Amino acid sequence: MLRWIYESANGHSTRALGVSRDVVFWCGILCCAVGVAGCGNSCFAGFSINGNGGFAFKAGEPPPACSLMPARSMVRLAALKSRVCDACPASSRAEHIYLTVKNVQLHGESSDNAPEWFELAPAFEAQPLQFDLIGNSDAEILVQDKTIPAGNFRELRLRFYLGDSLAAAELVDNNLCGSAGWNCMVLADGRREPLRFPEETAELRIPLSEGPQGGLVLLPEDNVELRLSLLLQQGLLSAGGEALKIQNRLVGRATVVRQRSADVLSSPRN
Repeated sequence: MLRWIYESANGHSTRALGVSRDVVFWCGILCCAVGVAGCGNSCFAGFSINGNGGFAFKAGEPPPACSLMPARSMVRLAALKSRVCDACPASSRAEHIYLTVKNVQLHGESSDNAPEWFELAPAFEAQPLQFDLIGNSDAEILVQDKTIPAGNFRELRLRFYLGDSLAAAELVDNNLCGSAGWNCMVLADGRREPLRFPEETAELRIPLSEGPQGGLVLLPEDNVELRLSLLLQQGLLSAGGEALKIQNRLVGRATVVRQRSADVLSSPRN
């Protein structure tokens, strides 16, 4: 509206003057806010994240509260499951891949570009979650509808439990990996093989990318599901001064799904 008024009064376009759309947009919001500010029953809020912006308007009797609450988004995290390879020989057929997770974190960027880690599953710190990557269901739901601040996110970090906390006493009786540690592959012939992680750290960092510019931009009230594809790669690795040998290494990638009811994956808990 502001742009139309300007062009009508002056007989030329804002583009010829080099006025950006963002300037026109925010000036329009300011004019609207000033126009109704005297009513005393209105509240405005604006936001802009990586060039994506908008504003919210509230009005009513009695007047709404206009406290500046942080803009929030909602995230769901699902690890996709694989089926058992029935055609593979027992010596190489994985029937279970057990992972034990103690932290699930998103790497965000603050206003001063300092890195921030947002914990999506704080309960895992005291009670790590062990789950199977192989099964008949579509996915294992790791995080169910977690509310976080809106913003720009570049990376997801999974940190795995290695028996290095007091929680081990409660989990040891239910550890499905047995002597192979806390993260392992169980073969059809009964053997259990431990899993290795990139650079021998007990974590996996997965870049987030949505669109050509990369990263994940969450606007206020966005609802997204991050679908993890966690796979095993075999390679020549050494650990603890041992000779090189073929070992299983965990790798992963993430797919961003903008949430609709028809897109939701389910994971029945035992």
